[in-house]
Amino acid sequence: MDLFDRQWVTYRTVVDHDLMEHRQLTGAINAAIHTWLAGRDAGAERPRMVDLGCGDLGVLAPMLRNLPLGCYAGLDLCAEVLPKAKATLGPVAFACQWQTQDLMDWAAAEPGPEQVHLLHSSFAVHHLSDGDKLRFLQLAHRQLTPDGMFLWADVFRDPGE
Repeated sequence: MDLFDRQWVTYRTVVDHDLMEHRQLTGAINAAIHTWLAGRDAGAERPRMVDLGCGDLGVLAPMLRNLPLGCYAGLDLCAEVLPKAKATLGPVAFACQWQTQDLMDWAAAEPGPEQVHLLHSSFAVHHLSDGDKLRFLQLAHRQLTPDGMFLWADVFRDPGE
C-alpha cells in the first residue's frame, strides 16, 4: 500500500465514522441546493456545477445523482482521487469532467462564456492563507453567474495555526 492509499484510508475512516459531521453537512448542502433550485425560473437552463476539492465523492455522490444538473466538474489537486470520484458517482444524466487542478488556479482563470451556477467546496479552502482566502473569494465570485450560489463548508484555523 503506497502513501496515498494509507492516507486515504485514514481520511475515509474519519468520513465513514462521521467524525467531522459530513452527513449533517451533506443534508444542509442538499437543502440549500434544493431551495436555490426552487427559486429559479421554470425555464432556466440546467445548472453547471463545479466542485473544488471533490475528493472521492463518497458522501456527496448520492445527492449529486439526484440533481437536475446540466454538467458537473469535479476538481481536485490529487490526481489519484479523481478515478475514485468518477467510479463513486457512476453513470449520471449529465456530463461530467474530472480535472486535476489547484482551486486558486481555477478561480484565477479567465471566466469562460458559461459561468458556473453552483460552486461547492468542502474542507479545501482552509489550506489557503487568510490573504489567499480573500483573493480566492474575489476571484471565484467572477466565475459565478449573477444568480449563482457558492456553498462553502470548512474548518477555520487561528492566525498562524
